[in-house]
Amino acid sequence: MNDAFPRADQIFHIWGHIGIDNPFTVGRRSFAYYRFHKRIGKGNWNRYIERYIKPRSIENTQRIVFNYHASYQAAKASASYLWELPKRIAAATSANGVLDAWIYFRHKRKKAYHYVLALRRLCDMKDVDTSDWRFQFISKNIIKHAKYFIDLPGICNYLGKLRAIRTLDRLSLVICENAERYTFAQLATVANAFGRCRLHSKYLFAQLARHCNEKLHVASNKDLILVAKAYGKCMVYNYGLLGSISLEMQKRFSPIPSAPTTSMGEASSRHCIANLIQPKSVQVQLPTMHDVLGLGN
Repeated sequence: MNDAFPRADQIFHIWGHIGIDNPFTVGRRSFAYYRFHKRIGKGNWNRYIERYIKPRSIENTQRIVFNYHASYQAAKASASYLWELPKRIAAATSANGVLDAWIYFRHKRKKAYHYVLALRRLCDMKDVDTSDWRFQFISKNIIKHAKYFIDLPGICNYLGKLRAIRTLDRLSLVICENAERYTFAQLATVANAFGRCRLHSKYLFAQLARHCNEKLHVASNKDLILVAKAYGKCMVYNYGLLGSISLEMQKRFSPIPSAPTTSMGEASSRHCIANLIQPKSVQVQLPTMHDVLGLGN
C-alpha cells in the first residue's frame, strides 16, 4: 500500500521531470507545498483579543469557613482593634494623632461607632485639613457605608463642623432617599450642617421643606430657628416653608388670651408660650400638732 502512493519528496520534483513549470510556483515565492502539512509561524498576533472568560467555580463563590478555631490569644489579638482604636482616638491631642490612629488600623473593618468617635474627636480639635489623604480615607468609607448609619444626620452635623463640603454633597443623595424617616430635629440638623458649609443643594432643601411642613407642630423653637437660618445661609428661598415657620412662631409667642376659660388643651402646640405660663392650683395642707410631735420623736 505504501508503494501505491508517492512519497512527499517525489511530489515536489514530478513537475520538473515532465518538463512543465509548476503552476503553484509561477509568479510567487516558491516553497515546499504538501496538502497534509500545516504551515507554522505565519500568523499575526498583533490584533489578537482574548475572549475567553474563566467561569466562576464553587471555590470562588462560597465564603471561607475554616474548620479550626483560633486560640484565645490569637482571637483576642485579632479583635483588639475594637477597643484599641477608641483608646488611641481618645488619647490623641491633635488632628494628626486622630488620623494616625485611624490609619494604624486601616486594614480592619470598622464599626459604625468608630466613625462617630473619630469625627467627634476631630471636631474637638482645630485646624483639621479635610484635603488630607487620611481624612479622605475616612470620608470615602463613610460614603460607602452611608446607608448603614442609623443617625446619618448626626454624621452630617460633624462633617458640617469640619467643613467637609465634598463628603456632605455625596451624602445628600442618601439623605434625600431617607428624608421621610427622619424627625424634625434630624432634618434641622441636616439643614444646619449644610448651612455651616453654605452648600447650595436645591433638591435637598426642597425635600427638607416638604417633610418639615408636615412636622412643624411637633418641632421645637430651636429647630425652627435652625431651619430658617440654614435656608438663609444657603440662599435657598422657599417662601412657603419660611412663611409656615413664621406663622408657627407667631402662634406660639402670641399673648395669652384674657378669657378665663383658657386651658392647656386649647393651645395649638405644646411649645406655645401660653402653655408654659398656665396657672395651676396647688393644694397645701397645713401641719397639725400630731405632725409636730412626730418630728420631735
